[in-house]
Amino acid sequence: MSQHRAAFSGCDLPGVPPSEMFAPKFDPNKLKTNLRICSVRLKNLYQKKNELNVRARRELAEYLKAKKIDRARIRVEQIVREDYLLEVLEIIELYCELLVTRLGLITSTVECDPGLKEAIATIIWVAPRLSYDCQELEVLKTQFAIKYGREFAQVCSTNANHSVNPKVMHKLNVKAPPANLCEAYLVEIARSYEVEFTPDMNLLNNAQLIDLGDAPELPSYQLMSQDMLQPSNIAAAGGGGVPYPTDESKANLNAALPSLPPDSGLKLLVQGALKSRKFEAPLEGLRNAE
Repeated sequence: MSQHRAAFSGCDLPGVPPSEMFAPKFDPNKLKTNLRICSVRLKNLYQKKNELNVRARRELAEYLKAKKIDRARIRVEQIVREDYLLEVLEIIELYCELLVTRLGLITSTVECDPGLKEAIATIIWVAPRLSYDCQELEVLKTQFAIKYGREFAQVCSTNANHSVNPKVMHKLNVKAPPANLCEAYLVEIARSYEVEFTPDMNLLNNAQLIDLGDAPELPSYQLMSQDMLQPSNIAAAGGGGVPYPTDESKANLNAALPSLPPDSGLKLLVQGALKSRKFEAPLEGLRNAE
C-alpha cells in the first residue's frame, strides 16, 4: 500500500499543490448552459408573478370599493414588494443575457473584466436570495467562484467591493416599503379601476415617494391636487368598460407632467402610468366581461 502511495505521489504535477489537483475546474459550457436556462426561468417566473400581481391589484381595488381601507393599506405593501421583485428579475435576466454574449471574454481573461463586474457580482450576491425560485443561480455562483476564486465570490456575497447593483440590493431589502409609496400605489390602483378613494395627502405631499435607502430626503413639494386624485369618468356606456388609461386621461396626465419636479417619485409613477404596461379594465368592465 505504501508503495502505491509513493508511486502516486511521484506522479504529482510540478508546481501544483496536491489539494488543487482534484479541485473543480471552470466549465464554460456549463456556465453558458445555466446562464441560458436561468434567463428562461427568470422570464417565466416574471410572467407568473406579474399575472398574480395583476390579480392582487384587482382584489385590492375591491377592498377600496368596499371601503376596507385598512386592509387595502396592508395588502398594498405586498404588491409593492412584488413589483420590487419583478424589477430584480428583469435586471438579473438581462445580466444573464449579457454574460452569454460576453462568454468569450470571461473564458479568455483571468481577472474579472470591469465591464462585467457588476453583472457577475450581482448574480453572486442574489443567488442565495432567489435560489428557491431559480436553482441555476447557485450553479452560476459556483462557476464564478471557480473562475475568479473563492475570495472574489466571498467579497461579492457581502458586497465588500461595492460592485453589486445598488438597485437590486434596495429592492430585495427586508424593510417595509415607504408609506408614501404605498399610498401612491393606492391612488394609481383606484384610478386604474375607477374606484373612489381619498388618500392621505400628508403622506403624498410631505416626503419622497421612492425610498433610496441612504440617499438624502428630497425637499417637500406639492405633489398633486385633490382633483387629480378622483377617478376619471371613462367607463363606456353599456359595454365592457374602457381599459385605463384612455387617450383623454393620458392627455390629462401629460398636461400635469411639466408641473411635477423633474426627479420626483410621482413623476416616475405618472410616466409609468402613461406607458400602461399592465393596466386592466375597470371593475364594472371586468364583471361584464365575466
